[in-house]
Amino acid sequence: MPTVSNFRLLKAPADGQECPSYGVMGTHLAVRLIVAFLVCGTLAGCGGSSPAKANPQPAAKKAKSKTTKAPSVTNQSEPAPIEPAKIIPAETPENAKNIQKTHRPPDDRPKRDDLKLAERGFVKVTSDRLILYSDLPVKELDGLTDAVAQLYGLMEAYFGPLPPPPGNKPTPYQMTGYLMADAQRFQDSGILTEGPAQPHEGWYLGNEFWWNQQATPYYTRHLMLHEATHCFMHVMPSVDCPPWYVEGMAELFGTHVRDDKGKYIFGIMPDSSDRCPGWSRVSVLQEEIAAGKLPTVDEISAYEFDDYAKLPPYAWSWALCHFLNTHPRYQPPFRELAKQVMNGGFKEVSKKLFLPLRSDLCDEWLLFASQIQYAHDIERSAIDFQPGVELAASGKPAAATISADRGWQSSRVKLIAGKTYRVKATGRFTLAKTTKPWISEPQGISIRYFAGQPIGRLLGMIRPEPTADAANRDILKLIPLGPDTTFVAPHTGTMYLRLNDSWNQLFDNSGEVQTEVELVGTP
Repeated sequence: MPTVSNFRLLKAPADGQECPSYGVMGTHLAVRLIVAFLVCGTLAGCGGSSPAKANPQPAAKKAKSKTTKAPSVTNQSEPAPIEPAKIIPAETPENAKNIQKTHRPPDDRPKRDDLKLAERGFVKVTSDRLILYSDLPVKELDGLTDAVAQLYGLMEAYFGPLPPPPGNKPTPYQMTGYLMADAQRFQDSGILTEGPAQPHEGWYLGNEFWWNQQATPYYTRHLMLHEATHCFMHVMPSVDCPPWYVEGMAELFGTHVRDDKGKYIFGIMPDSSDRCPGWSRVSVLQEEIAAGKLPTVDEISAYEFDDYAKLPPYAWSWALCHFLNTHPRYQPPFRELAKQVMNGGFKEVSKKLFLPLRSDLCDEWLLFASQIQYAHDIERSAIDFQPGVELAASGKPAAATISADRGWQSSRVKLIAGKTYRVKATGRFTLAKTTKPWISEPQGISIRYFAGQPIGRLLGMIRPEPTADAANRDILKLIPLGPDTTFVAPHTGTMYLRLNDSWNQLFDNSGEVQTEVELVGTP
């Protein structure tokens, strides 16, 4: 139970039944004040390594922490949580050489003069995982230390337990946070003596972090969880994670909801802008896409810490981490990679895990990111890449069954640029399970449009042959098909098909169509 004081003992207020809301994101950079280290990890060879600055991370103490299992998600009306690390393989002989059998650095947080701070009107909240100082009324600190305690339990399961403290005393790991309504008061009191080169909403140094009060209670918590994640991930000085991972994971763990009993679910994909008003990541990305800015995995992997002076790199890094952490194919290696954060082997293990997946990942990222939505159903839109076979002239048409509740599905037909093909589709399917279900055929229904086409219409795209660059944007070119369409293939590759619908509405679709692809002409 945390203790709260303005330097007399008070009872901590219980979590209230707050409806989470998202404030407008201010820019943030992890402060880089003392030592530079080489950030060299890349995702499966996507992008190059680049030097970046960071703090040495003196750590504190190890706490007793209970990890609670996040509730299951049955549909997109509930956020998808970060599950504990049950799918992460145990330590293996090949990576054991990277694991540091050592202790975390000693806790060198400064000792504050609590009596003098009390006289100046500061409040202190103490718990096992967080000491919190603030110039806000204690009622406005509701649930903050408990949020960090719940997050710590999840991070310990996700990244692995922290090394023990120096010596034999089993002291718990603990951070100190400073929530500032008026940063000048903290400067005048000697609490805020250093900061980043340019003003940001929050920053960290070792086991301490500072952040400014935000427009909403939700975003105040979000920023606190972001900085607490930085502190945890950088306990060991050998951390060599690249910027996209450092900032993306802090954003991932910071994005949360809290129920009316004070339980937190971290790592969510918000299901609407109304549920989390003011949360801007998805909106920022949609604005970027509308402006013709869609970075590849390579380009995100090449971000340097200085790039995070602006908001879009945060949003793209969050989106990439959320995609990898949720996608059924990329999730296992991504979570196994998390075990390397404390071990200094991030670069080597990243390449080993993701190099075989490089081409599929880079293509599927473009398809996901180009149409990202609130409550984007990453699991149902996951692609089973199946290469196609070239059709023979005057040969039999190739048949495929396309499900309405999935994303892109392989026709298993390889189209050749310049040749003419005919695609036919038959069948009826349901697009919404309401009191009066929306029934559609392959031409679609004009009651609603998505991606410029009626929902339910059969669409095609041609995945180019994988190349060394693994970033061919031709995969983004849609081919409207419907029940019977003849067209000339614009480039060579395997044809994929889907029944058009929003990526957050696949869960209530059912049924399928039967398709045939036929070669009808050659140049």
